[in-house]
Amino acid sequence: MPHCCQMALFYSVIKSFKTWMLVSRMRFTQLLPLALLIAAIVTLTAGGIAINFNHQKESEAARLNSIVESKARQIADWLNERRGDARFIQESYLATEIGSNIAKTPVLNSNLIALLKAFARDNAFQSIRLLTAQGESIWSSVNLPVDTQLLTAIQECIEEQRIRIYGPYRDAQGNLHLDFITPLPIREQQPNLVIVLHSNPVAYLYPTLQNWPVPSATGEILLVRREGNEFIALNNLHHQPDSALTLNLSSTLLNFVAAQIPIAAQLPSNAIEGIDYRGKSVMSVGLMVPDTDWLLIAKRDLSEIDSEVISNVIWISLVGLLALLMTVTGAFLLRQREQLEIAESVHDAQLARLKVLNLLADEIAQRRALIEQSRDGILVFDMDHRVIEGNQRMADMLGCTTQELIGMRSWEMDAVMSEEMIRENFNPFPHHGFVFETRHRRCDGSEYPVEVSASSVLWGEQNFVLCICRDITERKQIELQLAQERAHLEDRVNERTAELHQQSQELRAIIDNIPHMIWLKDVKGRFLVVNQTMANVVGGAVQDLLGQTDFDLWPMELAKRYRADDRAVIAIRQQMTLDEPILHGTEIVISETFKAPVLDAAGNVLGTVGFSRDVSAAKELERVREQAREAAESANRAKSAFSPI
Repeated sequence: MPHCCQMALFYSVIKSFKTWMLVSRMRFTQLLPLALLIAAIVTLTAGGIAINFNHQKESEAARLNSIVESKARQIADWLNERRGDARFIQESYLATEIGSNIAKTPVLNSNLIALLKAFARDNAFQSIRLLTAQGESIWSSVNLPVDTQLLTAIQECIEEQRIRIYGPYRDAQGNLHLDFITPLPIREQQPNLVIVLHSNPVAYLYPTLQNWPVPSATGEILLVRREGNEFIALNNLHHQPDSALTLNLSSTLLNFVAAQIPIAAQLPSNAIEGIDYRGKSVMSVGLMVPDTDWLLIAKRDLSEIDSEVISNVIWISLVGLLALLMTVTGAFLLRQREQLEIAESVHDAQLARLKVLNLLADEIAQRRALIEQSRDGILVFDMDHRVIEGNQRMADMLGCTTQELIGMRSWEMDAVMSEEMIRENFNPFPHHGFVFETRHRRCDGSEYPVEVSASSVLWGEQNFVLCICRDITERKQIELQLAQERAHLEDRVNERTAELHQQSQELRAIIDNIPHMIWLKDVKGRFLVVNQTMANVVGGAVQDLLGQTDFDLWPMELAKRYRADDRAVIAIRQQMTLDEPILHGTEIVISETFKAPVLDAAGNVLGTVGFSRDVSAAKELERVREQAREAAESANRAKSAFSPI
């Protein structure tokens, strides 16, 4: 790439010199538009480079944020798991047995020792110790002294009666430890005891910190703790092995990061650029590990970050240079219009050359005739993921020429998978073909969905990958349109539901204002619908009557009669009109009741419907009229009996 850049710059210098010789002979009116266009191209190129740098810095800051949050969460989860192990032994029967044993004898029996060793082994603890509040060892799986700081932590742990984390620290032999101090429950006539669970940070904590999730030569995780005006490294640094708890750091960068993060903060700091402990310029992000005084810092050298942008900068510069050359070439072509007479002298030679090119084009066209007729894009990749063959349809889909298509890498056109992902998943390429969907990136930067059918082919003695790519933009648009139509249909359903609800309310208003009792029952006699008139007669609310039967509302004798009438209507499947006594408050009135079966489309009985009106006044009037008629007839008969013959 540097050699190519030098050649391009050398060529541009030559072209610029020739262009200067040409421009010196052009009129001012021709030179001004060219100068303005060149200035615009230079401005756009510089702006593109600046934007690319800023984008890379923002992307790297976001990546560092994600890394430091992920590492902090992993460490916090691991610490919580270890606290859970300590809490388990604190609350288990083993703690009670240890206290009872020590109350009787200062020596721990073999059964309890075996249980403690098994617990340490099963939960990945390096060793375990049983100590008094004064730091005296009752039993220990390893012979370690108790320093002053550990003794202070033990006494604070017993006083507060909560599990404490002590460390990481180095013992007298230089071994690394991270202790979980667990106080045993305080009971009468028993000494205050603690169980110290020793965990080796080299087993899990340090490997977790050393593992950088993405490829990077300078990416590093620092775990530090503030001690006065300095920071002590709690883990081994990438560039200084075996530096855990032996190296004090006083970097200004660490102070800047720590100043942005309060102890109780749960969010990472902003990305900060500064000088690290090596004297290198880095970008870093810090975050406090929850429930600890540990500061977790993810950093990466600015030189590596900037190197990732250099290739893009080179391409942008080359594009700008190409635009300048095209602009100057355009001006040069304008000048060429004055030299058409000279071009006629080489016309015959160009015709001969054109004839040769046409013959060559015919030969190439015959070889590509099969794939060029395809409506889908066709690509052939070698085992290095480089395009060695492609049809015009594929070039049109990518918005480039077939010449630009040849030599293109698969990750240059794929907008979803990076080079690392493609090399990892398709190296070697599977022998069996498969179909998948992805997104391709056109040469202008736009993207479109594509369905790729990939299969392995053998040409001669070499393996290649044949890909048939189909633009599925129209299919995706149809799917989107279907989704929109589905949403529109749901809106129509909601509108129709609202209309039906409105109609139901209107029907409810009509039913409730009818002065007669109206109801609807299922086949088991449960009320499904009642109107307000019936609720008033029964003496309850409409909603309270729903789901009840006649036996819940009426006296037993009346309820049996009503239920028998319902069964008769269901059995004969015909409507009935009958007089029934109904309890109105404290008196029985005679009501004319209409009952009819409710049938579905198949003729099955769903229930009964009925309404009832009070006819007591009419019945009383009819009775009075009957009595008057009978009295008149009796009077007529008496009159006839006493009349003379």
